[in-house]
Amino acid sequence: MTARRPISPKMQDYLEAVTALAASSGGARVADIARRLGVRMPTVNSALRVLREAGLVAQARYGAVFPTPRGRREGRGIERSHHGLKEFLTLVLGAEERSADAEACRLEHAVSPRTMAAIEAMTSFYASPRGAARLAELRGFLSPRRGGFKRSSRK
Repeated sequence: MTARRPISPKMQDYLEAVTALAASSGGARVADIARRLGVRMPTVNSALRVLREAGLVAQARYGAVFPTPRGRREGRGIERSHHGLKEFLTLVLGAEERSADAEACRLEHAVSPRTMAAIEAMTSFYASPRGAARLAELRGFLSPRRGGFKRSSRK
């Protein structure tokens, strides 16, 4: 069995869109994918060709697009990472919802499964009653007015 080549972050965005749209509406249409990603339909068709060749989506000629079982697994994994990162950025770091969503979209492609598991565990802890008290303490070290973490006065 040969190793599968990973798809690019841009193709992951298309797979994530197909997975979400297919789950919510019984199939993803090219026009809906284009609207969701802010691209033109010919661009979507080119991306779908790459995803079909990778065995991640299936599409009848001019029909709806569906993720294959493998595509669904990978697409859901990308969605899970996006959601987990967004939750971490908003809950733990106090990022605004809109910027957290955009940042999560960029980060979801670079975070390893091991790191993602640690981020999810940390987010889960800070969402608990015990962690909420610690979160207030952590937030004392963060300062949005200063653009991030407070600098230590120690040298």
